[in-house]
Amino acid sequence: MLKAREILRLKHEVGLSLREIGQACNCGKTTVSEILKRAEKANITWPIQLSDKQLMSMLYPPTNNRKIVPEPDMEYVFYEMKKKNVTLMLLWEEYKEKHPDGIMYTQFCERYRNFKKLNKISLHKHHKAGEEMEVDWAGDTLSYVDINTGKSKPAYIFVSVLPASHYPFVHAYGDTKIESWIDAHVRAYEYYGGVPKITIPDNTYRIIQRLRLSNQTVLIL
Repeated sequence: MLKAREILRLKHEVGLSLREIGQACNCGKTTVSEILKRAEKANITWPIQLSDKQLMSMLYPPTNNRKIVPEPDMEYVFYEMKKKNVTLMLLWEEYKEKHPDGIMYTQFCERYRNFKKLNKISLHKHHKAGEEMEVDWAGDTLSYVDINTGKSKPAYIFVSVLPASHYPFVHAYGDTKIESWIDAHVRAYEYYGGVPKITIPDNTYRIIQRLRLSNQTVLIL
């Protein structure tokens, strides 16, 4: 789902605060506030009967008076990123506070990637042991032959890894339903002998879509 559409849904349908919406959509309060203001200015109400393209066109209408947009200092951004708990989102919000008409977050990230590429820079992210676990459904769907029926069945591979040690856990399931997703996490925690402070999913789009279809409210923290 388009992030702007989700921000509007969480505000008008669920009634979350700016901070809660930012956490759910993985963006800052500045971004949430700006999208809500743009929607109000464009007279966009919920529920939205617009395509993603139409919604974005109304939120960000073209302008004939092009302004000179101040460029962020990517050298400063690079060195700030070395500090603990500093993210591109935080640095972009800092930039937007100084330059409200500045570039958007996606462009900010693109500038940063290009800066590192041009200068052949790569950052090594330090992972603290036991603090994080990354999870995902891995790669292409495999298949196996059921010895009882002789029929081929799909096998979906759940993979988790502890980034600090690259210690993996792998388990196969017959589907990617929410029950399998939860069971896989429980098995991984049992395998590692504990629960990390943070569990990081790579992409929960399919699970979120299924929960929405069943009329359940989803809030990712």
